[in-house]
Amino acid sequence: NEVAVGDVIAQSGIPREDFFVTTKLWPRDYGYEDCGRAIDASLERLGMDYADLMLLHQPYGAYTEAWHALEEALADGRVRAIGLSNFNKAQIEELLSLCEVNPTVLQTELHPYHQKPEMKAFLKENGIVPQAWYTLEHGDKALLQESLFAQLGEKDGKNAPQIILRRNIRSSSIVIPGSKNPEHI
Repeated sequence: NEVAVGDVIAQSGIPREDFFVTTKLWPRDYGYEDCGRAIDASLERLGMDYADLMLLHQPYGAYTEAWHALEEALADGRVRAIGLSNFNKAQIEELLSLCEVNPTVLQTELHPYHQKPEMKAFLKENGIVPQAWYTLEHGDKALLQESLFAQLGEKDGKNAPQIILRRNIRSSSIVIPGSKNPEHI
C-alpha cells in the first residue's frame, strides 16, 4: 500500500511532517545489501525522502543483517525510528546483543485475551514501546460482548471497542486499530 499512502499524502495538501508514516521490510529483503535497496524502494514507492518508522516485519532469514541496514538508514536520515514486528523475547534479546541502536517499537498482537505482561515488562526494561495490532481481535463478537466492557461502556457512555482501545492506550501501548467498515473508521 506504499504507493497509495504516498499518493494520498501528496494530494492531501497537508505538510508531510504532519503525518507519521510507518512501513515494513519483508524477510525476502533481509540481507544487508538487499535491505538497503528495499529501504530505498519503499521510500521511492511512498514518494518520500524518509519514513518516520520502519519495521522488520517478521523474525525470519537474515534479520540481524537487515537490522544493521536499518541502523544505517537511521543514521543517514532515511528513517526516523526503527523497530520490529512479530518478534519474540529471545529474538529481541539476540538483536539487542548485536545492535548499536535499540528498537524503538515492537509491533505485536495485544488485546484483552492476549495481554503479554511479561513481554511488556521486558520491552519497558529495554526502552521499547509496544505497538498493539489486532487490538479488537478483528471484531471478535465474544470479546466485544464481554459483560465487563458493556458495564464500563454504559458507565462512561462508550462502546466496547472504545473501552478496549482506551485500555490499551492506558497500558502504554501505541494502538493501531483497523477496519474495512467506513462506519467503524
